Amino acid sequence: MTVAPPTGEPVQGVSGEWRVKVTAASGAPVADVDVSLAAEGIAETITTVRTDGAGSARVVLTPKTEIASLGAAVQAPSGKPMMRRPARAVSQKIGVISRLAPVQGSAGIHAQPSGQLVLSKTISGDLEKKSVAGAILAVSDMDGKELAKVTMTHTPRELTLPAQPVVITEESAPEGLVAPIAPTTVRVEAGKSTKVAMSDHVQVTLIKRDLVEQDKTLAGAEFHIYADAEREEMVWVATTGDDGTAVITSGLSAGTYWVVETKAPDGYALNTVARQLVVPAESRPVELTLFNAKPVQRGTHKTPVTAITAGRTGT
Repeated sequence: MTVAPPTGEPVQGVSGEWRVKVTAASGAPVADVDVSLAAEGIAETITTVRTDGAGSARVVLTPKTEIASLGAAVQAPSGKPMMRRPARAVSQKIGVISRLAPVQGSAGIHAQPSGQLVLSKTISGDLEKKSVAGAILAVSDMDGKELAKVTMTHTPRELTLPAQPVVITEESAPEGLVAPIAPTTVRVEAGKSTKVAMSDHVQVTLIKRDLVEQDKTLAGAEFHIYADAEREEMVWVATTGDDGTAVITSGLSAGTYWVVETKAPDGYALNTVARQLVVPAESRPVELTLFNAKPVQRGTHKTPVTAITAGRTGT
């Protein structure tokens, strides 16, 4: 806040009516916040006023209020200090104030109002929207400055933050879950509660093994994963690596899927049976083991095995 004395016969002290104004850094008025006025360097508060819808408040100072300068503290509606900033020094020889003195433009008190950010963590596809614990979330402003970091529990976490856009990044997912690749951007509204429900996918791994030598894993098997039994909605394409596994790197939402082999490992027959894959809404990894057999030798010809129903789902 900057107070500017009007012209008049110099006297000792400040008296009369003043109007203080609280604005955000953007220049917008800040309504319904408390402004406490005190003599600079003195802890005792002279008076406290609340700003109106235009972000201003009327202050009456008596002739007994003898101060050389003013200080002001802006309080959020919750009562927590938002900012404290001393007023510009005012000469001891200032005139008696008999009219409202405006605060001058951008020289006013700049207070950044706050709001609540309520975070919850669930599993994608969970119809019950149960909260899961263990995720570590970092909240930053748009310039990358970290404002808060929380470890999620089985209940939502509430943060009081400056009213502004913020970026929420999941730094670590709970065991068995996969964090989103992209961060979430939301705006914290002044005096309001902004709820953000973030969800993780379940970690899913496909394992390909030899039907006879089941300790032997097989590389090079390719799969299409569908979200429907009619195989119309394909959600992922996977290929087993040298260790015989294919990790669904983004994870899958809770639900039921169908896995279809489209290419067999070298030297093995294609397994054409669609396998059902059930992904529960739980924070634990899901594994599906599938098997291939080598073509059956019949005389001089090799007869491919086109249907192998053996397999198992592990967790």
